[in-house]
Amino acid sequence: MKNRISVEEIRKLLPHGKDCFLYLPDHLKHVVLLSTEGDYPVIHALFYPPKEHFKGHFPGKPVYPGVIQLEALMQLGAILVLASADEPKIIYPVEIKKARFREAITPDTLFAILHVELTKLSKRGGEGFGAVYKCEKGESNYDKDKKPATEATFTFLFGST
Repeated sequence: MKNRISVEEIRKLLPHGKDCFLYLPDHLKHVVLLSTEGDYPVIHALFYPPKEHFKGHFPGKPVYPGVIQLEALMQLGAILVLASADEPKIIYPVEIKKARFREAITPDTLFAILHVELTKLSKRGGEGFGAVYKCEKGESNYDKDKKPATEATFTFLFGST
């Protein structure tokens, strides 16, 4: 598996059409790092929450919408599977479990580290775990021992292209 994947490669991997909700590539900092830890692959991405998504959610106390965080984690999981696939696949999310929002992503969040690891993979689909670690102003990197701001477990199925 490659160590880095470009934003242009991500756009080719994800099957979303031009008019469809393709969220992740526009907010990554150029590369996504891929690695293998244990039996299944893991992916990390440096992510910059766009300021326009804070407007109106919530007035006077802006936070980054949790549904968009979950979508970003699921798209990152799809990138992880598709980057290592032997043949083209479509990935359908079918379940999100144990979603936890422990700490708000606020406009003071400089960047976030998105972490996704596969926990099960078969010919029909698989399962994964995703987490968002936030870095505030004044922090230069994240502490992997810190509790994630957001985390969830998800299940997906493969479809044919």
